[in-house]
Amino acid sequence: MNKSRRTAHRTMLVSLGQAIQARRRELEISQEELSQRSGVDRAFISEVERGQRNPSIGAVASIADGLKMKLSLLITRTEKIARSASESTQELSGSMDMTSEEEEETGEKLHNGHDS
Repeated sequence: MNKSRRTAHRTMLVSLGQAIQARRRELEISQEELSQRSGVDRAFISEVERGQRNPSIGAVASIADGLKMKLSLLITRTEKIARSASESTQELSGSMDMTSEEEEETGEKLHNGHDS
């Protein structure tokens, strides 16, 4: 698997965890309560929320049931979070990519006591 694909997978796993945690907090339930509702181990839920596990579609469906939401809605929320994270990363890396002209201009302004 290439690096960009691994990064995309990692982003999706972290985003899934964030979507699950956000919904759980909306419902004001603990991981233990979600575990009881979904039949999924509490420690596993914790690891999923932290983006440390790659759950099966069955486990995600059980968690969605425990969160009283459709699986498709959980996936949609996950995709929105992932897209937002991806856009933020692109903006950050794009703002760090200066051309040599921009670097020179910025250096000259700083050297001359101007900050913009």
